Amino acid sequence: MTRARLALLLLACAGACAPVVTHGPRVEPGTQIVVTGGAARPLCDDCTGGLLPQISVGMRGGHAATELRAGFSMGVHVAANVASSEMDAYVQAPRRGGWDAGAGLLLGPMQGMPYVQLGRMGGDGSGLYTTQGLALHARHSLRLGHHHPQPGAPPDTAAGWVRPRYWAPTLAFRGPGRNAMHMYLSGAFGTAEEFTEFEGGVSRRTARRPVRMLVAGFVYEFGR
Repeated sequence: MTRARLALLLLACAGACAPVVTHGPRVEPGTQIVVTGGAARPLCDDCTGGLLPQISVGMRGGHAATELRAGFSMGVHVAANVASSEMDAYVQAPRRGGWDAGAGLLLGPMQGMPYVQLGRMGGDGSGLYTTQGLALHARHSLRLGHHHPQPGAPPDTAAGWVRPRYWAPTLAFRGPGRNAMHMYLSGAFGTAEEFTEFEGGVSRRTARRPVRMLVAGFVYEFGR
């Protein structure tokens, strides 16, 4: 990979990345290497909450559930901007009637998201499933390069931060096999509080804006 391509990849996720669950409701046994990417589309003007799609590489391992025993998995995902990297802990309920369901938690330096999953996965691992999460972000910069206000600077260059909180519904399809592609469509629907730091270090909330965004993406997992 050239330096220019690497720089573009890092800039693509320089803001806060929207958290993405990189697995389906059925725990796959063993270890998986996971690659994630996507593209976002805001549903109105100025309503992304400073969010960008997750671009990451990760690893996950776990034990599959049975009809009598719960399954679990643990994973870690390193994002392109590092600060949006996450750990993922997930517990699958014992299987009932062909349905797979569970609950988990994504947790990283910039965000956390408790979530639940439900789907009906086939014997080859393929199937349609949904993930429902509540994303809670820490404050992150609105304008790169303006973390600190300059003395005498005009108001439009004051440092700014945003703190999104939103419902994150996802519909996804997992392909068959141990090496499988997930295609997903996710949403972000909530609000983002904006904060401005003025000269002298005084910071206060100055606005509350809607978060309305769709993200389409993929997850590819390599089973071992």
